[in-house]
Parts: sequence; C-alpha cells; structure tokens
Amino acid sequence: MPVLTNPKWEIFAQELAKGSSQLEAYEAAGYKPNRQHASRLVTNGDVVTRVAELQGNVAERTEVTIESLIRDADRVHKLAIAEKQLGAANGALKLKAVFAGLYVEKSDNTHRYKNDAADWSREELVTIINDARASRARIAQPIRGINGSDPVH
Repeated sequence: MPVLTNPKWEIFAQELAKGSSQLEAYEAAGYKPNRQHASRLVTNGDVVTRVAELQGNVAERTEVTIESLIRDADRVHKLAIAEKQLGAANGALKLKAVFAGLYVEKSDNTHRYKNDAADWSREELVTIINDARASRARIAQPIRGINGSDPVH
C-alpha cells in the first residue's frame, strides 16, 4: 500500500509502527488528545494495513540471513585485499567459510574429568595415594646445602 492520502493518518500510522502508543501517535499526527478518537482511528482498515506494511519493511531491512552475512564478509574480504591487509582478508575469508558451513572449528572433548573418587579404578586410587605419600616424604626431608651440610647450623 502506498503512502496514505490523509497526511495525518500517515503520520499516525508511522508513529504506531515506531512503537508509540495510540494516544501519542494521535497527538503526533496533529490531533487534539482524545483516547476514543485514537482508538477508533487505529481500527481504520487503511491505517491497519499501512502500519503492517511499515513494520514489515523494517523487518525486511533489518533481517540478517546467512546469505547477507556471506555478502558482507565478501565485501570485507575484497576491501582488505585492496588495502593489502592480508590478516583481515584471511579473517573475512574464514568467516565466509564458517557461514557457508564449509569450515567448522573442532575441539578435542575426549578427555574425561574424574571429580568423584567413585569414578576412579583401584589402580588409579593406589597411584594417587602413593604419589601423595612420596610428595609428603620429599617435603618432610630437611633442606641440605650444596655440599651436604645443614644450612641452618
């Protein structure tokens, strides 16, 4: 639907599409504040259609798609190459591949963390206990000087 022929209705529809209340839109259109008249105008078929069109246009203009992201990354890539910014060009190229589904960063998630002693085998428990004993034994030994003498005395 083209712009409404009644300029006040058009302003009213535009204000509603922006998110203004009925009364705010009614006043912005140049009418005297009147809730009943604003409520009646908001049900006008032409106004309803125009508001829906305006809101639809905004949604179309702000819609982000994979295709639009790939186009944007392509523009950045070309600009970066033209400016001889190879790091940026490489980053944009990688983004294009990610958006296209041709590049997936993978991580190794095969390591299993064992936080509960119930998950440990008998051998693992024995190893942990022996390591702790050996560590405690090293800590308990007195510190010796380079030549083996006691540095304290």
